Amino acid sequence: MSKVTYICIGIIVSFVSLSLIMKDNSSFETQDVPQLSLINQEEISPLEDTTVNFFNDTEIEEMENLLEEGTTGLKKKINMQAWSLLIDSYSTREEVMKDFILLQKKGYKAYVRDYLKDGKVIYTLNVGPNINEETVRLLKKEIQDVLNVSPEVQYYRD
Repeated sequence: MSKVTYICIGIIVSFVSLSLIMKDNSSFETQDVPQLSLINQEEISPLEDTTVNFFNDTEIEEMENLLEEGTTGLKKKINMQAWSLLIDSYSTREEVMKDFILLQKKGYKAYVRDYLKDGKVIYTLNVGPNINEETVRLLKKEIQDVLNVSPEVQYYRD
């Protein structure tokens, strides 16, 4: 016989002998579960009626209040309307960039947008946004003199 056969026979004999040695004659599966004493239902109050305070820390409460105030202020700002100026529309990128650079050199917050109209790219030059409509109206008069155009005050869109 080969070495592998002897090893296999040795393993089988070991398992058989271990199973005989470790055989547990107790009848665990058939043992009865001890009866639990019944809980008096009147002694238990519903959990939803109970208020549990894990932390009673004033710093945590203060932080929560600050967060609430901050998010409320942010929600108000989001709902606020911003204004911008539509300076003019351009058919080429070079034209819009010339006026864009001029406005930026003069210190205006200019930006360019583009969109497709009848298969052609149209570029718009804008200044803003600003939350104060009156400020935008004053900028309109200034930019009229700088570029010799008639800007249009409009709601700012992202």
